[in-house]
Amino acid sequence: RERLEKEAGFWLNKRLPHAIFVIADKRFGSELFANIQSAAAGIENILLYANSLGLGGLWMCGVGDRGVIKKILNIV
Repeated sequence: RERLEKEAGFWLNKRLPHAIFVIADKRFGSELFANIQSAAAGIENILLYANSLGLGGLWMCGVGDRGVIKKILNIV
């Protein structure tokens, strides 16, 4: 978390203890935007399930330097 904030400019409210990153690879899939739509549906399902457990959730986009975030999270 500290590295994401310091190196990538990723901002996460201190009251939110965890972050889940959902990544869509645009290199795969022959259907137009299918991977992005699938990632969005996955995010929605995560938020709905969290709500069913009495937890809160927040959907955020564009939260920092993509290249640095991918490096920190070891995403190729």
